[in-house]
Amino acid sequence: MKERLKNLDIKQFILFFVMLGVAAITAALLFAFNDGVKFIYLLGVFATSLIPLLFPLYYVLFGKKLPLFVCAAVCVHIVCAANAGTAMRVYDRVMWWDLFCHGFFGFNAALIVFAVMADCEGIKINPVFVMLIALSVALALGVFWEIAEYLFDRLLGSDAQRVAESVALGKSPLADTMEDLMITVAGVAVFVLFFIADKLSRGRMFVRLDILKPRESAGNNETQGNGIRDI
Repeated sequence: MKERLKNLDIKQFILFFVMLGVAAITAALLFAFNDGVKFIYLLGVFATSLIPLLFPLYYVLFGKKLPLFVCAAVCVHIVCAANAGTAMRVYDRVMWWDLFCHGFFGFNAALIVFAVMADCEGIKINPVFVMLIALSVALALGVFWEIAEYLFDRLLGSDAQRVAESVALGKSPLADTMEDLMITVAGVAVFVLFFIADKLSRGRMFVRLDILKPRESAGNNETQGNGIRDI
């Protein structure tokens, strides 16, 4: 682990600095266009900007780097959900933004699971099994997030679960929660389509995005990903 710490370079922290910059811009916009800025919004924006630090931490702990595409997708989701959705109140202005973020969350969960499992050297895993694990992880994280929102609302008196909005629209808050989870599943389904597109391209798409590493297959020169066995 000490050797990995020595091998850390500034490039592995670029996304962190980018997210700090985005957080600063978001804060500036909040102060410029709002009479009063809630401290909790600023705290959320800058707290979520720390998430990219998990990427170099992953390298230190496991000696492997997550693909840049995966890391960038996570950061884009953070900006959409925390910066735009909550702080800039896009959730209130665009009715479908919440569903979009939940679907994006499901896609990212599946993408991360796939990338991590595909990087496991010497392990042959059926893609169907990978997708089932991705679905399970996405739903587990989705439920965890709903619990976190509930606790957040109970402790701070906020409405992260958008109960008041649902009631005002004549909609059951329970239905809103279930829709969030179903949209998360839909996000995983979108990744499955993404995966099928990669298979149709003979693995070239994921290799170009650096999600999978190129490998010479037995008997031919086709490019395939490590650790993922064809169905």
